[in-house]
Amino acid sequence: MGGFSPTDALQAIQAVLADTNIPPAQRLAIVRIITWARNGTGMAWGSYRAITRGTGLSSATISSAMKYAEGRYLHRHARGEKGAIQYKVALQSVKRKSTSSASKSKAQTPSSASKSKVPALQVSTSCASMSKDNLTTIALRVAKVNGTNMPMSLA
Repeated sequence: MGGFSPTDALQAIQAVLADTNIPPAQRLAIVRIITWARNGTGMAWGSYRAITRGTGLSSATISSAMKYAEGRYLHRHARGEKGAIQYKVALQSVKRKSTSSASKSKAQTPSSASKSKVPALQVSTSCASMSKDNLTTIALRVAKVNGTNMPMSLA
């Protein structure tokens, strides 16, 4: 399958949720943009106002999240009307992070692997038929397992 698929979205969400360098609220803002990405292109339009409506986060939190995400998980592509920004999910960065996370987890000893908060999440081609709602549900479940359970909706 070419382009950006639901499997790619799930990998991007998994990489963001596993990134402990940013607070959970900022991870949620980045995941929200990824869930808006179109199949095939990986492009997503979003404004701080729309992210706030979908997550309940402040503009300052969203601003910090987007600054962190740009170049790591998202690339700013275009600016539209009323503050909308078009982002492209940075697949190469996400896949590099997934590969390095996988190699780190293989290098863990059994005792250190059992202490890890982030369980291995297998991603298969069957994800290609998943809807954005299913991916959002999975993202929220992964966040809960990672200890970042948030009462906010991604809908």
